[in-house]
Amino acid sequence: MLTKRNYDGNTLLRRETSTVYALPSHNLDLRRSLSACAFGHALSSRQFTGKERDSESGLDNFGARYNSSNMGRFMSPDPMGGHLLDPQTLNRYAYVRNNPLNLTDPTGLDFYLQCTDEKNHNGCTQVQIKGSSTPTWVQADKNGNATIITSDSIRAGDNTATVDEHGVTINGKSQGIYFDNPASQTRDANGTVVDDRNPITLAGSSALKDFTITINGNCGGTCLSSGTWSYPGSLEDARATLYGRGSFSFPGEDEKADLGYGDHTYSTQHRFGASTCPFFSCRNSPHISVPNSWVPVPKDTVPQGFHVDAHGSFIGHQQDVQRKGVE
Repeated sequence: MLTKRNYDGNTLLRRETSTVYALPSHNLDLRRSLSACAFGHALSSRQFTGKERDSESGLDNFGARYNSSNMGRFMSPDPMGGHLLDPQTLNRYAYVRNNPLNLTDPTGLDFYLQCTDEKNHNGCTQVQIKGSSTPTWVQADKNGNATIITSDSIRAGDNTATVDEHGVTINGKSQGIYFDNPASQTRDANGTVVDDRNPITLAGSSALKDFTITINGNCGGTCLSSGTWSYPGSLEDARATLYGRGSFSFPGEDEKADLGYGDHTYSTQHRFGASTCPFFSCRNSPHISVPNSWVPVPKDTVPQGFHVDAHGSFIGHQQDVQRKGVE
């Protein structure tokens, strides 16, 4: 029950909401008003997590599913299930481990869709991706807002994503541009991330068949998506497989890497895409780095890296690295 009381003491503590308010009361007036109780039951159309309440059903719209503040639970199960090491997450209807005083459950936003009209940018809008120095053109909806595909929706089967020699393709037609959005992370009261739903693991297909790719970044804003890979064989097996499937490297880059220079030291580079488009305008080039079998540094410092360059040509790639014209 929400009450308003005045005290003559120094501090009044309110614990009905997700925030504990310390209220000085020397002048006997309430300095802060409360708009929502712990599970969201209260007092305006938008609650303490900013979700909109449907006036007819009384449910809060969380994007992927609806939450009932009266019941303190979601109305449909979490498509991701839970974690055995955290039993509170095994209740797929629970709201934030039944701990709404310290946690929130926002919708994850993980992939923009690459603009397909490089010249005129019809049907596109610009967004600023963290780490990049220039805005990126991405697909927009009819209202001009950037189209976003969540990793959760891909995992649930509502959208699809494939990773192969053409990059990371969303719904069979659009290149995905990964971004790490804080709204997809659940944080505790200290600001520590306790659940990050941005990253996604995908099974490779076609030229990347048998490879497993985990996507969790965008090269600090200089590529479309990045992460790590695994393969059910040795490094030499992976290297031979990629060569056999048509991968290429830029002239001299492997030799440079062997000497410990460049961006991908002590590894061989396996790029795709140049054979399917004009050399100076090739788009969406997947790039796998395979560590050498012997390196003069600790092996864990030579990552099994994966990323998708916006352009696969040498000139275009240099522009990407310098963050010029990446879209």
